[in-house]
Amino acid sequence: MATATVSPGRALAVLNSKMRLLAQKQLELERLESELNTRVEALKSVYTTRLSAVRATVGRLMTETEAVCRRERRALMDGAAKSVQTPYGKVGFRRSGVTVCLDSDEDVGGVCDALRSRDLGRLVRAREEPDKAAIRSALAAGQVDEAVLKRCGVRIEGGDERFYCVLDRAAGEARP
Repeated sequence: MATATVSPGRALAVLNSKMRLLAQKQLELERLESELNTRVEALKSVYTTRLSAVRATVGRLMTETEAVCRRERRALMDGAAKSVQTPYGKVGFRRSGVTVCLDSDEDVGGVCDALRSRDLGRLVRAREEPDKAAIRSALAAGQVDEAVLKRCGVRIEGGDERFYCVLDRAAGEARP
C-alpha cells in the first residue's frame, strides 16, 4: 500500500485554509449570537413594559369588578345566589372556614396547658398540640368563645368571604 504524502508547505497551506475558514465561521457565530442576545433583550424590554402595564390594568379592573359586585350584591345576586354568570365568565363569593392559629408569642405547650387549666383538655391532642379541628367544632357549636381562646393564646382568623372571578377563555372576544 502506497500512501501519497504532500509536501510540508502544501499541508501547512491546507491547514491554514481550514483554520481561516474555521476562524471566520467562529467569528460569524459569535456575532450572530451577540446580535440575537441584543435583539432578545430589546424585545424583552418592550414586552416587560407592556406586560407590567397590562398586569396593573388587570389588577385594577379585578379590584373594580369586586367593588361593583360588593356594592351591587343585592341586585346581582338576589336570594340564595352566590354567583353570577356573564358572557365573559362567572363572579361570586365563597365563604371560607375559620382558621385556628396560635399567637406568635405563644408556644404549643403553653397553649395546651392554658386550655387544660380552663377545663378544655378535649381541645388538646395527645401529642401535645391544640386540636384545631376540635377547636373549630367547639367554636361553631358555641361550646367555647373566642375570648376564652384568646386568653389561652389562640386567635381565630378567617371565616370571611373571599371574592372570586373566573373568566372564560373565549369570552375575551365576545361583544357586549
